[in-house]
Amino acid sequence: MLFKRILGGILMFAGFIMYFFFKHYKGDIIPYPILFFVLSIIIFLLGFLLLAVSLYSADRKLENDVFSQIDDLKRNGERLIIDANTCKIISNNYREVINEDNKSDYQLFEMGQTKLMQGLGSLAGGKYSEEETAAIYQSCIVIRYDNLKTGEQETFVSPPISKDAITLSFYLERQKEINVYVDKTYRTAFYIDLQFLEE
Repeated sequence: MLFKRILGGILMFAGFIMYFFFKHYKGDIIPYPILFFVLSIIIFLLGFLLLAVSLYSADRKLENDVFSQIDDLKRNGERLIIDANTCKIISNNYREVINEDNKSDYQLFEMGQTKLMQGLGSLAGGKYSEEETAAIYQSCIVIRYDNLKTGEQETFVSPPISKDAITLSFYLERQKEINVYVDKTYRTAFYIDLQFLEE
């Protein structure tokens, strides 16, 4: 996999150099420079394709490894059924300035709200920042489980969830119970089933 990335990078670099060389080449030593010019484009595209395929394959392998670990935990791990009402939600909400690089990543209605606030600020005679911002919501579910076998309390924390605390609490209230799959030997290896958030 690494070899393909290196080879793809070399081909892209070689194609890039050849492209600019033969684009401005006016000599007579090399016959048919137009052929080498076209060849440079082909080499660059081949390198780009090879690099893209290798990166995609690496992502797919990582994704498959994660799914495999989750499946193993579901089949061989200990299943804990947790009362959703006992879960704690930790939130970290903030606003991020939208620039030209990430402007397309945000919803239009969010920018519309900003424009509205700017207009209200002008009507009130105050000043409002010209910078457009977008609200970023991040929450985690914290689960505490009293292990009767060891007499210890175990803590399981979900990955960051792109929802605010109020919305997430509605999901938990509707779900009632959450399944947590824990490795029987290594208790730090666990999977919290959050599929209900996609419904």
